[in-house]
Amino acid sequence: MQVASQEIWGTVARWGSVPTVKAYHGALPAGARGVEFTIQVPPRRNSHPTLEEWPEGYPGVRTMGNGYVAIDANVYLNTQV
Repeated sequence: MQVASQEIWGTVARWGSVPTVKAYHGALPAGARGVEFTIQVPPRRNSHPTLEEWPEGYPGVRTMGNGYVAIDANVYLNTQV
């Protein structure tokens, strides 16, 4: 669905309070399941060295309803199938 929609979605994380798209920075490790993508909107600055995040209300983040948010992305690698 991420490839077809060209969107990455997120919701409220455990111990979180705001719906947030989260992703690890960099390429997938060999043999890992996931997607690699590029985006136009840089992530919010945080103190985590490898975790990127786009919270609800941040520029480029759309509220999708039912506690979900999404960002537009160019998904160019999918190893989930």
